[in-house]
Amino acid sequence: MDRFNGLDIPETLADAVRSSALALLVYDMQVGILSQIADADRVVANVGRLLAAARERQVLELLAGGATNREIGAQLFMAEKTASVHVSRILAKLDVRSRTEAAAVAHRFGFVG
Repeated sequence: MDRFNGLDIPETLADAVRSSALALLVYDMQVGILSQIADADRVVANVGRLLAAARERQVLELLAGGATNREIGAQLFMAEKTASVHVSRILAKLDVRSRTEAAAVAHRFGFVG
């Protein structure tokens, strides 16, 4: 007999509890993996839309290289504010919150060198 919270329980019940706990753990892991796959698919779809806009692709390459809005503007012959708007749109399309996350996504999916 096993003990659970000070009570004796039959071995078959203890096995059933362990089995159920393991099944729940496996289920939680599967849900987490499927959620990550769905997130990755969404990011890939958004990156594909992003690549349709050549100017945003240029901005993303500079952003991934660590350029500031001012540097992006100077390199692409646009105002700093215009560069800022492009960066904001890129972040929204990639569904990320920071320039660092955008750069990581761009590198992960091979959209920048």
